[in-house]
Amino acid sequence: MKVRPKTPSQTLFHVTDRKFVDDILAHGLLPGWGDWGFGIYFFDNIVSARAYAAGNGWDHSLEDPVITAVKTSEAIQGTPDPGWPDPEKYLSIWYVPRKEEQADTYWKRGKIQVVE
Repeated sequence: MKVRPKTPSQTLFHVTDRKFVDDILAHGLLPGWGDWGFGIYFFDNIVSARAYAAGNGWDHSLEDPVITAVKTSEAIQGTPDPGWPDPEKYLSIWYVPRKEEQADTYWKRGKIQVVE
């Protein structure tokens, strides 16, 4: 996997289920597994976040999707494998890598707010 260098602080969008919003606003985000490993995943634009939310997530398990926003410089952008189906869909995805032993450790950098 090729990883691009970190960028200056930017606003990124995280899609979650409404039932988790109060916990996220109070404590932060918990990491999980994704295409580039264990971490917290974001979109770099609201249009992609809306499309993901409209589809109820990659596995269609989001019951009531909500988009949150956070400003961070910790996220990196992974490079999609050209062999993946529709690799262009991954170009707007960024993530904050975490270690598996941090599975129960909240990540909160700055103010997390509900966008939609």
